Amino acid sequence: MSLIEHLATICRKAADRFFPIVWLALAATFLFVGPSIFHLKINNTLATLLEENTPQEKIDRSIKETFGDLDEITILVYHHPNLFDRENLALIREITGTIAAIDGIRNCFSLSSTPFFRNRKENGQSVIESAPLLDTLPETPDGLAQLRQDALGNRLFVNNIISPDGCTAAFNIIFEPDVEPFRKEAIIREIRGLMRERQASCPKGGIFHLTGMHSFMEITGRTMQIDVEVFSILSLLLLFFALLAIFRNVRMAVVGLASALVSNGLLFVTLHLLGRNLSISTTPVPAITMGLALAYSLHFLVAKHEGKIQVPEEAQEMFVGAFFSALTSIIGFLSLCLNSIPTLQDFGLYAALGTFFAGWTALFVTYPLLKLIRHRPHPRFARRFKFLLRFATARFRPLILAVGVVFLFSGLLIARMEVQTDYYKYYMKSSPMTRAVDFV
Repeated sequence: MSLIEHLATICRKAADRFFPIVWLALAATFLFVGPSIFHLKINNTLATLLEENTPQEKIDRSIKETFGDLDEITILVYHHPNLFDRENLALIREITGTIAAIDGIRNCFSLSSTPFFRNRKENGQSVIESAPLLDTLPETPDGLAQLRQDALGNRLFVNNIISPDGCTAAFNIIFEPDVEPFRKEAIIREIRGLMRERQASCPKGGIFHLTGMHSFMEITGRTMQIDVEVFSILSLLLLFFALLAIFRNVRMAVVGLASALVSNGLLFVTLHLLGRNLSISTTPVPAITMGLALAYSLHFLVAKHEGKIQVPEEAQEMFVGAFFSALTSIIGFLSLCLNSIPTLQDFGLYAALGTFFAGWTALFVTYPLLKLIRHRPHPRFARRFKFLLRFATARFRPLILAVGVVFLFSGLLIARMEVQTDYYKYYMKSSPMTRAVDFV
């Protein structure tokens, strides 16, 4: 306890004496490093959800090294009622070549690239020819009809690169091994761009669909990215108006808003310097950091509102409380780093960093900033809330106890909790991704 009080005293004196240097350092950090943290990236690959160094993980890795990774396959399909006319077949051939030429694509199997074997007689001997089915496009309707018959008569082609009705052609796109996850998302976006271009110029009635694990990941990553950005903006707006309603002062609301912005800014700058990105499970960390920054800063805001922030004893108590609160939260979050799942380790580390910056911001940004602004004291501000709290606990004590018991026994239901990991069920039935999966 004495050690924490001693550290709190040192930090309070440092915040009083060196706050101009701290603010200049913050301004320089955000000016030179801040722009590089945009555009926000979210790593949502399945590898972040798997345990490391377990027997099953080692077996999976050895199989993939030998036989390849099935998750590296993405399927693009093109549907047209009259697929085997010359214009559509030329389009299939052109798209196959374009996709195969993309950096990071190992191969693109389709009617235009998959070998087709033909038997013919030559000088009384049987000769086997091997060439892609669309190597040469027939000029006549009879030749096109024969081509369709050859494709549908090949049992290896049907349900792999051609549908049984002969109206849908598939492009099985295989990535190069060890392609960086964000590069895979860029490749998917490039293929989507190609789809949009060809959709606008393809024969009437033609339609494209794209599916596969990396297609899911690209859409999920983009959706998460938009959600984080929109949530951050809406949260900041709600935070501003909530503080404005509580303290009835724009400057007080701006200080509270600044604490959330600075703490999250420091978190993202640190993650950028460490070469880290957000993942599926770490996207809530910015919201956690924002909430903690407001929680720690709120004590100083209330003290300023009551006119007590200039009193050394009051400030000392708030510094000690912030120290204990941040320290216990950091220890709790860091305990997640003992887990064998990488994404939970990241969550623990990121949340601990966010908690540290939330507490640091309250002590070295919010506190000295509040001492500089002018605000009319309201000595009875906290008394109203204390009265309401005492009234509620005295009047509704049985109800509060009953609710606590319900929550306690509800914890027993955790044993029956199921975790949904089906990417397909994350999307509404009307979404393009779901329609593409259903079609394929």
